[in-house]
Amino acid sequence: MKVGYTRVSTHEQNHDLQIDALRAAGCERIFDDTCSGSVACADRPQLLITMGVVTVL
Repeated sequence: MKVGYTRVSTHEQNHDLQIDALRAAGCERIFDDTCSGSVACADRPQLLITMGVVTVL
């Protein structure tokens, strides 16, 4: 199973283009966060979930 992750920096931005690209690449599960690039991984809950899913696979 392919898993994808998207991130945008602000709530004014959206994940649509990234999600479309991931779906085109065959991703079945896509997780997303909205947070600044300077935020630590611990503050990106969906990234942590994504990494956990990938580890299990």
